[in-house]
Amino acid sequence: MMRSVVACAPIRVFGFILLLAGMVFASTPECPEKGKCKYYSIYTSPISYLWKTSSGFEMNPDSAIRGATFFTYAPSDTLILNPCTKDYATGKTTCDRSKTLSHPTEKVTADTEKGFFYARASSNFPAENLALGMAVEADATPTIFRYYTFYVADLEFFILDEKGEKIPVNSKTQLSIPVDSALSVSVRAVIPVGPDSGRTDTTVNKYAFYLNPARGSESLVFTTMAGDTTDRVILERGEGNFQVHASAAVSGGKFTASGLVNPKDSSFFVNETFPGNLTFENPDLPSLDSAFIYDANGDGIGDSIIAYYSGKTDSVSWDSIFHSWPNDGSMKQYAGEYKQNSSLTTMELLDVKTSLPKDSGKGDLKVYVTSKLSGTSAPLSCEIGDRIGPAIQRVTLIPGVNGAKDTLVVDFNKKLDENFEKGSALQLSNGDKVYVKAIEKDGLRWTFTADAGKVLVGDSLSIVRGIGDTGLVAADGNVPGYNRPVCVSNAGRVYFSNENNGFFDSDADGRMDSVSVGFENPLTEEDLANLQLQFFWKDSSDSVLILKPESKDLILSEDGKVVSYKLTKDEVAAVKPNLTAIEDADKYGYAALKNISEVNGDTVSQLQYLQMNDRMAPVITSTFLSPESKDKESPDKLTLRFSEPVDVNAMTNPNFIGFLVDSDTVYFDFSLAEWNDSCTQVSLKIAEDVKLLSRANPNDSLFINPKATVADLSGNAVLANTKTTGIEGDPRVVMETASLVGINRDALAPDAPAFSTRFFPEGTSTKNEMGKSLGVMLDIGFATIFDDSTGEKLDLDEVGLHWSMDVYTNLGTFVASDGGTIHCDDKGFEGNCFEHAKRLYLRWNLRSNDGRKVGVGAYLVQFELKVYGKKHSYKYDKIFKWGVHGGKTGLALDD
Repeated sequence: MMRSVVACAPIRVFGFILLLAGMVFASTPECPEKGKCKYYSIYTSPISYLWKTSSGFEMNPDSAIRGATFFTYAPSDTLILNPCTKDYATGKTTCDRSKTLSHPTEKVTADTEKGFFYARASSNFPAENLALGMAVEADATPTIFRYYTFYVADLEFFILDEKGEKIPVNSKTQLSIPVDSALSVSVRAVIPVGPDSGRTDTTVNKYAFYLNPARGSESLVFTTMAGDTTDRVILERGEGNFQVHASAAVSGGKFTASGLVNPKDSSFFVNETFPGNLTFENPDLPSLDSAFIYDANGDGIGDSIIAYYSGKTDSVSWDSIFHSWPNDGSMKQYAGEYKQNSSLTTMELLDVKTSLPKDSGKGDLKVYVTSKLSGTSAPLSCEIGDRIGPAIQRVTLIPGVNGAKDTLVVDFNKKLDENFEKGSALQLSNGDKVYVKAIEKDGLRWTFTADAGKVLVGDSLSIVRGIGDTGLVAADGNVPGYNRPVCVSNAGRVYFSNENNGFFDSDADGRMDSVSVGFENPLTEEDLANLQLQFFWKDSSDSVLILKPESKDLILSEDGKVVSYKLTKDEVAAVKPNLTAIEDADKYGYAALKNISEVNGDTVSQLQYLQMNDRMAPVITSTFLSPESKDKESPDKLTLRFSEPVDVNAMTNPNFIGFLVDSDTVYFDFSLAEWNDSCTQVSLKIAEDVKLLSRANPNDSLFINPKATVADLSGNAVLANTKTTGIEGDPRVVMETASLVGINRDALAPDAPAFSTRFFPEGTSTKNEMGKSLGVMLDIGFATIFDDSTGEKLDLDEVGLHWSMDVYTNLGTFVASDGGTIHCDDKGFEGNCFEHAKRLYLRWNLRSNDGRKVGVGAYLVQFELKVYGKKHSYKYDKIFKWGVHGGKTGLALDD
């Protein structure tokens, strides 16, 4: 069953109640010259013909001059023009896509049969009114022949009733469906502009649009109309259908359909959100409609969550409660007490343990319930709304000199509305209001001036309540509630900020190697000599590293407003590697400035602490490749860890990792990369359908693609000087075996061993050998083993493999067994397995351990392999089923 509640005159269709409303399309751009505008999808390429007459470029093609020369005019390079020729006998037009006409003009020649010049027009991007015209000379005034508008289709959603009829969905559509039901959805590509606007865009043919649940709607599942799970809908001639299910209850569900790739950055031109409000309900369970977090004790940190329910609240047990406030990370279980009203529609969680968010707070509430009637269990979830008002966290007093106003540096729990300029917005603990003027607004830290002596060290300050927009209000609109007074401290470490204050990693190796400090007013070289700077970072033992450059080593910018310092080699060597973010600015990642001056004959020193900015891009700190060694169509799994959280949403290219394989650069599409909650680790599936022996292996290299905008949360993106990183991981061991072979018992050589080993050159086909015998052909990548000897002379005798093979009949009777160790310096590897890779064939000679020739039948083989180095080893095991039949062309050991 499906329910919907809407305003206005609703129409009921077999259990749907939907408001029908027309689609609203982008307005058609105004045509510069009436009758000359045409509208095309970017997936079509119209062909135009131009001509010249004795009077110039009149619009009568019958007067075209055969073989005339003139200039095409196309001022925008967005319009791509390819020259074409027409065979008038067949009517066929052929275009040369390898050639493009120049912009804005190019000299062309009309054909000699009708006097026409043909051109194919196209655009890779949506664009309005692209002019195409003709001119007598390159610099002459052109005559415009056509204005092209190229568009990308919009998407329109419908739901399908039981008869398959389409009902349009808009923002007022409310859909309520049982969890065990499915919603059939139809999607249509719509022409957005021109005389055909509103019609189906049939040029969108066999294009995929990827379906992604919105935040809070992760329980939505998509299937084809046949019921197969999918993550996309394929539009054929502009239309496609799919179904929406839910694995658990969803309230206010949303999803997007994304498709039509932008060739500029591999993003999608179309990202259309399903406009309706979609709810999947468990009929025996209530719905979690909304939840909000409050600050009850006034410290500025959320500590109370109130949730609102509807439906069958009186017939369920409330099993467990989880939340992810304030940074939307992993769920944390709430084990405290909660209060409910008499109808059980409101639940208040008391004394919730949270912290200040890194930015704007966000998170979800998840409540597990069980129906007392049916025993059905399911989680109820919704996004947590922020109802926390502004509150002071710290306040420092900087007394004015000689009667000048005092300065208050105040840290708040959240960003404030910057419309505040001045007013009695703060108050002392005795209730006296403090008139302040905001002189600097820097995120959570604001600097105010106040009358001298109005506020003293040891006083307590809080935010005035109840004065509305004339006071301090949070940027998210929350007004101050009860907020604790905070004690005013003396100006100990007060950080002064400047955009040019920063720590840098100039060579992108993951070590901080240079710093800069900015000043509002220009400095002179004399000023520079009186500055004493200290920078606080971390060393390789995770202790605080204090850098104290001499003034002679400081570099002053041309405008005198930036002082920079490049660390010495010894200092860089002491810096903690792979530290590219400032996580605790009270412990490291700040600077101190001691300014020494002379006033009336006295030496005066002033110490200021400087708030520094992270100007370092993330680097890859570790890699691990789990290579696929069995299924040639299955991808490898590569896990990367970064030095700090990556802003995944800011990436502009899914090919964000490049690989160096045999000196070639290879990219893969990582649109489906799996990131952990903190966005510091990503799992990638690579090289699907690539031959196993042609894939990247341990000891190959990878790098971050500088064109993909891989950046940290501060916006520091990886640049072109990114370093390559060696790939670590398990060695790739590729096994091949035959499953059936014929045996010519008379041809079996006498006194042959039960097993033998053979080496073949790398890349040798296995068909001949494995076609006449049974065994295991191995390709082994020793790269990881090689890597574990870094810094030491490689001992090839400590690198190699050990194998064992046990053969049984299909009834379990023992037949034969053998094993052996092959070192890297074995003569089969020509003395070095790294320099002379070989294929190793471990062959069973169809004999038992006591020398008897085996008969026809089925055999089970247990094969074990250990690849080892000085420090690490890797084990593999496999069960093979082999068959032996009679034949004159079977196994013989005469070679």
